[in-house]
Amino acid sequence: MNVFEAGSLPDLASEVVTIGAIGLESFVFFKCVEKLGELKVNYDESVSSSTLASSLESKIRLEITEREASLASRAAQKAEARALRLKKVEENIERTREEEERIKRNQEEALRIAKQKADALKEKEGNELKL
Repeated sequence: MNVFEAGSLPDLASEVVTIGAIGLESFVFFKCVEKLGELKVNYDESVSSSTLASSLESKIRLEITEREASLASRAAQKAEARALRLKKVEENIERTREEEERIKRNQEEALRIAKQKADALKEKEGNELKL
């Protein structure tokens, strides 16, 4: 146990006093029993400490695996959300490009029509001058 797990200095002092009173091995054993209780494991006094430790290790590994799976799931969800946002951005960029191309084509068409009208007007003026 480190200081951060103890919670506070008085808690740590209490743990040290307990270790001194019952011995380190017993203290560790009781901490294992306490942890098993947190993990909802039924403790039977007839169980050997090695079986208890093995059970605790299995439960902790399972808890870690579940946490890792949960973290991986959340990471996958975040990646999926990012990919969806990126796809929407790419779609918006594509729509913007298409709109710009449409505007450019319309401008070119308007310019072509304006030139035709100007040419027609010049031709009409030229014909009027000949008369």
